[in-house]
Amino acid sequence: IVSLAHAGDRSGTRLQRQPLSGSAYWHLPARCMAGDVNALFQFRGVRHLMQQWGPNAVTCVGHAVSTDLLHWTRLPDALTPGTSGQGCFDGSVTILQRKGVPTPVMMSDGGCGLANASGGNLPCMEFYGDGLTGGVIAFPENLSDPHLSAWTKEPLIFHGCNGSGGPSPIWQNGDAYELIAIHNEGEARFVATDESLLQWRMVDPNFIAVRGGGGGLWHELPQNVPGISGPRWPTHIFQSNAMFGDGVSAFVMGIYDKQTERFMNVSDARLVDVGTTVRYGELSAASVGDNVGHDPRTLHVSWLTGVQPKDAKDCDTGGLLTSFRELQFDPRLPPSGALVELPIAEYELLRGSLLFNVSGEKLDREASSLVMGTAGIAMDTELEVSPIASASWACEIGVRCESRAACNRGARLTLTRSDSSEHGQTVAMSVQTPTEAQRTSFTLLAHETALGLRIMLDVTSVELFVAGGRGVFSGALNGTGLLIANCSGSDLEI
Repeated sequence: IVSLAHAGDRSGTRLQRQPLSGSAYWHLPARCMAGDVNALFQFRGVRHLMQQWGPNAVTCVGHAVSTDLLHWTRLPDALTPGTSGQGCFDGSVTILQRKGVPTPVMMSDGGCGLANASGGNLPCMEFYGDGLTGGVIAFPENLSDPHLSAWTKEPLIFHGCNGSGGPSPIWQNGDAYELIAIHNEGEARFVATDESLLQWRMVDPNFIAVRGGGGGLWHELPQNVPGISGPRWPTHIFQSNAMFGDGVSAFVMGIYDKQTERFMNVSDARLVDVGTTVRYGELSAASVGDNVGHDPRTLHVSWLTGVQPKDAKDCDTGGLLTSFRELQFDPRLPPSGALVELPIAEYELLRGSLLFNVSGEKLDREASSLVMGTAGIAMDTELEVSPIASASWACEIGVRCESRAACNRGARLTLTRSDSSEHGQTVAMSVQTPTEAQRTSFTLLAHETALGLRIMLDVTSVELFVAGGRGVFSGALNGTGLLIANCSGSDLEI
């Protein structure tokens, strides 16, 4: 195994102008009652992040911008409820061609300051279930403004349903504009009645049998893992609430047939992050038409609930955001391909001084622990673990452990070979922290002889990425401590 650990770097003029957020990966101050992510999109070289937050117990949609995904500036809220008392909730953003010009189009359920704007006849997108709330659509007031600072909203009318919510990104099928939204316990498909996009008609109440978390989590299949050219049988992915609960990062894959307008051959749901506090995330918006400089990656960011930043003194922040991840498709993984996710490459630019380097260290099955270094407040560590023998093996990595022998305050990652198949070894992964214990499994392919591991530590959180993003965990973890390796059943090299 090779282990390289770097401290988070706060040097540089741009970073020095940002208030300390208590986060190595988010250079924004903490905010009261931050919540669900509404949108993540790129327009004319600028990234836009929309996230709900609750000033005075009424939800707004906040707005921040970046040109590099690392340094962010907060802008005035994109959507506010005014004095209506009815907030702005789940939604999405799509880049659409409008009058021949690529234009961001934002949608949201909830009244969002326009309650009863259409005479009380708004039977859909009503967060409150009062028949009056409706939803809104919003457009930038000035496309020449690089920050898209101001948005104009108009009321939406959805015909043929009751109480739906969470409108997805819009897509075009021929001349028709379409979207899906939560309806009963599943997702319904809607078609716009005209190009104004102000009125929508339900055409399929049972488009997907299970409901999702709302908003932009219906997406074309992400790119393949770099260098892998295997078959791409799914066309789309969808975040599903089926067996894991509301808003978690579980996705299904399937085939959307534009001719029959059906979503078919849907796979079982699989978590891309097994942390229980990872909720209500968002995928980066695809571009319909020509959006110059559009990043083809599928980016994923979630709300890490209940993880309090260090500088939250006067309010409950509700949580932090996870790191940005790139979601990819690996067609090699059984049974028919799987989604994986890894931190975006840009985070390597935040690395500062080298904290420690361990190379070629061998642990035999009877050996005591190897202390690799101190797991500090902000640290980015990469390991490569190589089981030397082919027999069953187990490896434990302790993060922020209080001593060589105890890790009650830290996180313990255990990787165990459980069985083998024609595809390779099945690796069982378990993570235990002071607040939760989670399990998953993945395949180490027959030709692979080493496990890669990425550990991203923040002031109050830990994010673990194993085997190229096949096993991922994010959760709360405070303090500092030791980074320790143990093995059993077989010799390991670190």
